[in-house]
Parts: sequence; structure tokens; C-alpha cells
Amino acid sequence: MANILFLTHRIPYPPDKGDKIHTYHLLRHLGRQHRLMVGTFVDDAGDEKHLPQVRSLCAEMHAARLYPSLARLRSLGGLLRNKALTLGYYRDAGMARWVRQTSAQRSVAAGSRCLNTASNQSRPHSTAVSRAITRAFTRWPAG
Repeated sequence: MANILFLTHRIPYPPDKGDKIHTYHLLRHLGRQHRLMVGTFVDDAGDEKHLPQVRSLCAEMHAARLYPSLARLRSLGGLLRNKALTLGYYRDAGMARWVRQTSAQRSVAAGSRCLNTASNQSRPHSTAVSRAITRAFTRWPAG
């Protein structure tokens, strides 16, 4: 059983939209054979009631509250620096700290351990461990 650090830009529950459907089913599939540590963002206060359902799919979870208005302002810094706007939008010190601590404490980056980022928006938080990752799941497994 491998430890998988799974990062996603939005809470994958309820599975009622394309990216949420994909991520929810991927979590369920991977959770059958692996220990999942899920990092996600909650951008709607109404979605906080769904956190228990996501927790039931994983061994550990970190949910960072994202305020879209403030995130849009932070993303504007990307225009000045010629960077992707999503880097500022999803920048979160708490998430970055959790990713570093989790990957160090749980040996996520060693051997057969894996890192999944379900979206491009979550990838900046994986920078600390990405060089040591042996395989990244970015698509639904074949078969």
C-alpha cells in the first residue's frame, strides 16, 4: 500500500461537475489500494458541509479555505511578473506547509510512493516533492 499525496484545486464532493466527478472517482479508485492524503481548496462556504464525505475517502486531509475575491486580487501579481495567474490565485502558505510536512512525515516521495495533482492549479504546492516522485497520476487509470 503506497502513500499518495493527492492535491486538487476544489473539494471533489458532491460529484456534480466535470472536474469534481473525475476527481471523486479517481479518489475512490486509488483509495481501494493506497493510503490517500488529500489536500483540497474550499471556495464556497456551502461546500464545507461536504468535508466529512471527502474525509471518508482518505486517511488524512487538509482543506484550505479559498476566498475567490481575494484570490483574484492575488492572481493579478502574475500579470506583473509574467507568471500564470493561477499561481497567485491558489497560493496558500498553510497548504504549502501541509504538503511539505506530509511528504516528509509519510515518505510520500520515496520509492513507489506517488503524487497526484488533479489539476494544474494544485501543482505549485507539489514543487517541494515533485523531483522525487516516481509516477504522477494525472488521468483516470486505463481499464
